[in-house]
Amino acid sequence: MKIDQAGGICPLMLVPNLASQGSRSNALLGRIIATANIDNVFLTGLQDGLNPQNLASVSVLIFCEWEPLKEYSDFLSGFRKSFPDIPVLVIGSSNDEAGRVAAFEAGADNYLVSSYSEREFVAKLNRLMRRAESKTPSISIADLQIWSESRVAFRAGTPINLSSKELEVLLFLAANKSHPVSRSRLLKEVFGLSFEPGTNLVEVNIHRLRQKIDNGHSRKLLNTVRGSGYVLG
Repeated sequence: MKIDQAGGICPLMLVPNLASQGSRSNALLGRIIATANIDNVFLTGLQDGLNPQNLASVSVLIFCEWEPLKEYSDFLSGFRKSFPDIPVLVIGSSNDEAGRVAAFEAGADNYLVSSYSEREFVAKLNRLMRRAESKTPSISIADLQIWSESRVAFRAGTPINLSSKELEVLLFLAANKSHPVSRSRLLKEVFGLSFEPGTNLVEVNIHRLRQKIDNGHSRKLLNTVRGSGYVLG
């Protein structure tokens, strides 16, 4: 069986990094990956597995040698909350019910026993890869990525903590990419106000949004066009 790779690339992250333990499961996994010429395979431990910088281009997380341990469940629960759109395949060391239930309760999308066959692994990975491909960002502007359905945004792979209204402003500006949006239009379309409220409501939200998406980046994406409004791009 063949692993489906969009554009020849199938970014995977393997945790924990058990490559040196030489288990039968890891040996088979390594052989499958090598045979398929999969690029961008990240080996990491639990500590770095939640680092957004390591997950900017990851399509599928594979958790190797799963056991129903608290530290494993805590990691997977945290991963699922932080990265809800990245599918998770858990490879358990046994097929006992406690291990499977713990994995699914923590956020696994699929489960394999370590005695899996190459055919089964490839079939399940392909299914998760197709799901991952359908979860591409709905909006991409430079290194800014926005998932409108799940209401999350990343800049250079780092999640941006936005309020509900800040996200609405960002989405509206993104929908008008490269075209200035006036203050009055933002008031009407985003804040639902057809009159001048006499406050700096728009300016405050733009200021907060600009700090969150542009601070620390040499390229500024949210800019003010004098006499016209605000532009993203």
